[in-house]
Amino acid sequence: MQVIKINVFWLFLFGSMSLLVASLASGQASTAAELIEGGLVISSPEDGKAVAAGSSITVTVEAAGSFDARRVMLLSPVGVRVLEQGPFEFELELPDDHLGALELSATGEDASGNFANTDPVIVMVEAPSNLRSLEISPDEVYLNGINDRRQLRVTGEYGDGVSRDLTASSTGTVYTSADSAIATVSDDGILRPHSNGVTTVIARNGGRQASMRVEVLRVGESQ
Repeated sequence: MQVIKINVFWLFLFGSMSLLVASLASGQASTAAELIEGGLVISSPEDGKAVAAGSSITVTVEAAGSFDARRVMLLSPVGVRVLEQGPFEFELELPDDHLGALELSATGEDASGNFANTDPVIVMVEAPSNLRSLEISPDEVYLNGINDRRQLRVTGEYGDGVSRDLTASSTGTVYTSADSAIATVSDDGILRPHSNGVTTVIARNGGRQASMRVEVLRVGESQ
């Protein structure tokens, strides 16, 4: 989830600058452009709406208050879309292999070169078929010292034949350690050692589970 937000932030910054540069180049924007608070909203889909992976959704952006948008850019991890005139309805194709939270936002410009931004809207992308099996990789990990970290990866095989990344907790994956005094796992699959020993880490999602062996060495030794 956090990675998606960081990506959207940079897309948003790029989008705002792109609109401003285009407006200045055409001579239609004032160098004293203002940010209009609350001037733009995403009216559809609603925040928290569940959508199917591989489907197409319509994202509707509308001007609010006195702001009269003449150009709107939609920003998402799936890509960037621009419409030069209303109605601002964007068709967004969701990838087959993406599950979990997907953040949408938009920035718009009026004829005077002023800008308005939407609040983010998050849609929850769900699999269109049942989870058949779960795999965690690697199947065995050695952690050397208290500062060692390891990113785990969880993959699910679904009834539609698509393999999907289920590492993030936003996809429904829950991690547990048989002995949290030896090692623990963050919500997004980062393995952290605490003391020497051997434990088992289990990932669960959709009624399926997968496990891996973890051995921690050299904790307490000088690195």
